Amino acid sequence: MRALPRDESSDLDFLLFRQHDVLSRAQALAHFTEKAVRHRVDTGRWQRPRPGVYVLRAAPDDDDQRRWIAVLAGPPGTVTAGRTALAQLGMRGFHVHAIHLLIPSTARGRDAPHDVIVHRTRRLEPSDVHDLGSPPCTMPARSVVDAAQWARSDDSEGRQRYLDALFEQHGVHAEIDGAQHLDVRGYWADMRRQNALWVRGERVLRFPAWAVRNRPDEVLETVRAALRAAGWTG
Repeated sequence: MRALPRDESSDLDFLLFRQHDVLSRAQALAHFTEKAVRHRVDTGRWQRPRPGVYVLRAAPDDDDQRRWIAVLAGPPGTVTAGRTALAQLGMRGFHVHAIHLLIPSTARGRDAPHDVIVHRTRRLEPSDVHDLGSPPCTMPARSVVDAAQWARSDDSEGRQRYLDALFEQHGVHAEIDGAQHLDVRGYWADMRRQNALWVRGERVLRFPAWAVRNRPDEVLETVRAALRAAGWTG
């Protein structure tokens, strides 16, 4: 567990705490001279995993640090998204090793390492971005829609072949119905599961994969409406 900086700590201490000891070049130069930055890299005190990104204290296999490196290496406006954002926000069953990033469609392309998957978008509203995320990420509703759109097949939506997003605090579930619902046994298994959730008083949203891929705005607004009805004020 990382220790929270003391009240008298510097702005740099708080920045490093939030960004898991990762800085962009612009951030580094706001606190160090260019000569000091170069010296720290040359002597191995700092690492430079990507151009324009520095790691002051490496933490192997730290997913938070990996996400910060990926976002700071991207163009302005880069956020984590899809399954990466859902895992980052604490939702169960969404962790994948590859990091999904969303960048503006007008941004200049940059080479990405093998464990980073870059998606472009022409529409990313301010309300779709969780600015307090660590790092910034898409909000849960947008993340669910993007994760379903980017799935290569219904099989990649989980071991049971559907994407199940749980907004636990508000008792809202969003499920994507794929090809498995053509099988009556699979359909009945999902019905039983949904009935059990309704009995507990939780809200269950159901979307066909077609709607998620072709009507994402409608799906997104439905998820938002359900969360607001459950008390979400975002």
